[in-house]
Amino acid sequence: DLPTVQSLTDQPGQVGLVMVSVLTSDRPLEAVAQELQALLPDAEVRTLAQFAQAEATVLNKVRLLIGLVAALVLMAGALTVAGTLNTIVIERRAEIGLMKALGAADRRVAGLFLAEALSVGAVGGMVGYLAGLALAVAIGRKVFEATITPAVWGLPGTLLVGLAVTLAAGLFPVRRAMSIDPARTLRGE
Repeated sequence: DLPTVQSLTDQPGQVGLVMVSVLTSDRPLEAVAQELQALLPDAEVRTLAQFAQAEATVLNKVRLLIGLVAALVLMAGALTVAGTLNTIVIERRAEIGLMKALGAADRRVAGLFLAEALSVGAVGGMVGYLAGLALAVAIGRKVFEATITPAVWGLPGTLLVGLAVTLAAGLFPVRRAMSIDPARTLRGE
């Protein structure tokens, strides 16, 4: 409080300016200024609207940049998963043909490939979450001297997104596996 600041600086009654930076995502800046004015009736409370707007603009641009980077990473991950599953389908062409020749339904073949893809996606999501958390904590400490507390929804959200990307990327390779003709495959064509 003000008397403590005046006492600590050895200037009782002489503090002329106190600057406060406030993150106002849930209420307007003017409401915060009114609260400060009520707490400090002898002080003049002014808002630096231009500075606050510039901070908000920079913050929004950083959020947009992070969102775009995340979208690119998700697209790269989806392409990697699709490429890997295509390779698996090509390598296991004879096995798929044999399964279908023995009576396995397309749904069964698709289920096997999707189960394998989703298990890899779950492990990838878990490893990605842990690596991202470790990197965020390290950057938070070294760059910003701040402690990072993981959100409760972080791990489930990351796993859900990882599984969704894996499922979406796996649809084309699975469709390719279901279209394999067992007779042609077993003849070696």
